[in-house]
Amino acid sequence: MAYCNRCEQGFNSLPVLWHHEATSPRHHICADFRVDFASWVGLEHCIQTPKHAYCRLCQTHIDDEEDLDDHYGVEHYICSSCNKVSRSTISLLPNSLY
Repeated sequence: MAYCNRCEQGFNSLPVLWHHEATSPRHHICADFRVDFASWVGLEHCIQTPKHAYCRLCQTHIDDEEDLDDHYGVEHYICSSCNKVSRSTISLLPNSLY
């Protein structure tokens, strides 16, 4: 029997427990590391670490670093001198003045 300590509830199998964790508002699962955070803030902090391929501009989880680089090139603008990523070329203008 699988048991959820946070909700103090038993389940018939691990897949049923995993479904509970994935759909319950009391669980905040990092899919990459299978860590269950007690709050959204904890999960958000984990997602925004360099260990994750995560676009902070559009708040999208990307599969891997290579896909994240492709995403930046297609969806955003990258400064060729400092590699800063931006939503628009206007915010990169100060970089082009140097």
